[in-house]
Amino acid sequence: MSPVSFEGDLYHSGSFFEQVTQFCNGIGFAWESGTVAESKFQAVTLFRHSKKVLTIVLIDYNNWLLSEALNRYEVAFEYVSGIRQQGTSAVILWEDQWVNSQKIVISRVKALLGISVRIPGRLTYQARIDKSSADSFLNQHHLQGNVSSKYRYGLFLPVRYFRVLPEDFSINDLNSDLLVAVATYSNAKIFPRDGYSHRSCELIRFANHCDTTVVGGIDKMVKAFVTEFQPDDIMTYADLEWSDGASYQKLGFEYFSHRTAISFFLNMQEHTRHTSNLDVTAGVFLPITNAGSKKFVKRTKN
Repeated sequence: MSPVSFEGDLYHSGSFFEQVTQFCNGIGFAWESGTVAESKFQAVTLFRHSKKVLTIVLIDYNNWLLSEALNRYEVAFEYVSGIRQQGTSAVILWEDQWVNSQKIVISRVKALLGISVRIPGRLTYQARIDKSSADSFLNQHHLQGNVSSKYRYGLFLPVRYFRVLPEDFSINDLNSDLLVAVATYSNAKIFPRDGYSHRSCELIRFANHCDTTVVGGIDKMVKAFVTEFQPDDIMTYADLEWSDGASYQKLGFEYFSHRTAISFFLNMQEHTRHTSNLDVTAGVFLPITNAGSKKFVKRTKN
């Protein structure tokens, strides 16, 4: 096995699989690995007190380059779906996501394992934030980064409550309230329903500060937005590689529809994704896909 370096909670050396398993060792969880049926993709399952708590299916470049990648990916996704149906968390993790956004990936995995820093939502307050602040936060703390939005809000932890954070938690300015979560929304779209004009807004992005979970944060932010703008519903999407949307359903969202998978072209040298039709014959761009998403809607008016 290649040596694996660990710098500031990030792993840089060794293979994709080696780095992920070293992370598992670093957080003190027992784990086991294996190959997902005929998919040839590796899976790492983590245990707490001998109970399975999370399975991570690793989509690495080398395996994707083998024949029938799409069919094998579908096998891997069916495997993940089956685990979720049994009540255990399961995710699909791509090598480019680990390379480019390792801090965010680790934060999300810790949240799924219940070992992130928990900040009580009641200690926070919501405020509008500008585009620059939202862009910066989401690019640092959301796996898919920032996209265009109409409304941007943040949850702030007042300085007087910094005591709930670990002593080694990194804070740039100890004299200013800390931005711990961001939610962005679309402008209202108006369409007829049952003879009336219906106003629907999209929750486009929500992210906690890395290594934290604001308990009740998303619920607090959605309720405040509904109170201010009075939409008839709020809709959002769950990325099926990371979630089946169960957390949204706990907040009163209902499953509405399925959005099909999106194809990308992955630059294997820069580990970046592109949606345009690029020349794959040069061996740099790799055609890949995701698992699609589920649309959820929360009705706010009868």
